[in-house]
Amino acid sequence: MLTATTAKGKLSEEVTRAAESAPTAIIFMGLNKLDEIVTAYQSEGRGDLPVAIISNGSLPHQQVVSGTVDSILKQRDYKKPAAPAILIFGEGAAFAISQYELIHQNQEIA
Repeated sequence: MLTATTAKGKLSEEVTRAAESAPTAIIFMGLNKLDEIVTAYQSEGRGDLPVAIISNGSLPHQQVVSGTVDSILKQRDYKKPAAPAILIFGEGAAFAISQYELIHQNQEIA
């Protein structure tokens, strides 16, 4: 778990280190830095890594936007998730997405 921005509003070095090799990174306060975060992951050749944006988590109007590093910017622009949001990069994102979809399906059936 890490914060996307420093106190001076710059992209945290923790994010660039996570982009290098972390199997999963949970990034707080990163929605406004998503373009820079994606660039960091792409520069490490990790464009196919799963990504989830969880907006307004645990609230009735929660939104989950999913994709890969290479597709998440288009998904964000199309679905327009709002802050506050948590970003999940890596296999943990794939798990979060599958759990969200499972819960969502069960709510529709009930």
